Amino acid sequence: MPAAIDRPCPQLAAGAVDQCAITAAEARRWLDELAQAAAHRTFLWATTGFAVAATTPAG
Repeated sequence: MPAAIDRPCPQLAAGAVDQCAITAAEARRWLDELAQAAAHRTFLWATTGFAVAATTPAG
């Protein structure tokens, strides 16, 4: 099995544990499930990002 750092989403799982949203055991189980999905090529990751730029009026 790959090291934890090679798995999808370790930072998200750690953040959820830090915020007490899930337990460490739940995080490990979730990461294991994601690793299995990645190994079977059924893992899909999608994100949406926004970029904003602005200037201030001269004067």
